[in-house]
Amino acid sequence: MPIETAYEIAEITGQLRSANGYFDCEKVITLNIAKQAANEASVKDIKDYLKTLLERLDELAVQKTANPADINYRYGAGFVKTLITTSYWYSWIKQSSLKP
Repeated sequence: MPIETAYEIAEITGQLRSANGYFDCEKVITLNIAKQAANEASVKDIKDYLKTLLERLDELAVQKTANPADINYRYGAGFVKTLITTSYWYSWIKQSSLKP
């Protein structure tokens, strides 16, 4: 099933804004990716989605610096960069005990 990128990114950025620190940011992103995997999105679609998400988080991290909560965009961007460059990221997220 194709990923509704704009909708999903809006959902993630809203959740990141209210997340409580780095590990909450990781959880928000991991749960979202697990949801995409459960909806049978292809690995290629998820990877393309992550690249688009990374671009948006990088933009937000630069644009929004006045509020301390905006650091979560940097946390999110860092985690997504790690995912994209990690081998076998898809399998460990899919097998994760975290459920969407």
